[in-house]
Amino acid sequence: MNNTNNKLLLINLIMLLSVAFTMRTSTNMLMTVVPVFTKYVINADVFFVGLTATLYGIGAMVANVLINGRINIEKTPRTIALLLLIMTVGIFFYLLSNNIYEVLILSTVTGLSMGVVQPLLMTVTNVIAPPGKRDRYIAAYTASLSLSLIFGVVMEGLITSSINVRYAFLIFLFISLLSTVLMFTLSTRIKMNMKRKID
Repeated sequence: MNNTNNKLLLINLIMLLSVAFTMRTSTNMLMTVVPVFTKYVINADVFFVGLTATLYGIGAMVANVLINGRINIEKTPRTIALLLLIMTVGIFFYLLSNNIYEVLILSTVTGLSMGVVQPLLMTVTNVIAPPGKRDRYIAAYTASLSLSLIFGVVMEGLITSSINVRYAFLIFLFISLLSTVLMFTLSTRIKMNMKRKID
């Protein structure tokens, strides 16, 4: 029974790290590609190019300050999955956007989603970690985010040098969709574990 529980915990951890990796890869690529898209595809003024990144950051800050602390811990996995779905839909609409105002709205929405998701993933990591192994779980989570930063930037460079910037969003879309599907699956597996209190 103990071996079974350990296997389940390992599977849950691998899925969680996969969600963190794919989510952060998507957001890293968005943060670098959206300004390029705004400048060279939408042909927006330099002020608006900077504003896309600013609104992305503001969205993340608002989420951290006003939203994260209000989410019921038992609903955290499903909340993450829902927000990842919103982020995925946002990436799809980037693909279709034709003016700067649409891009600014999408930057705010995806920023809000990212601002909620990343801290909540940390919460889930704390909850599923067995006693005595929490530090290792957090270290693994942090490592996955660091790897995604490297991978996202490299992928973004390869993609945008090979295809039109607009169509790069298609690849980002599939990565974000993978993250969403993984989190929806994980949310059904760890529902009971979320009733544990974090020390």
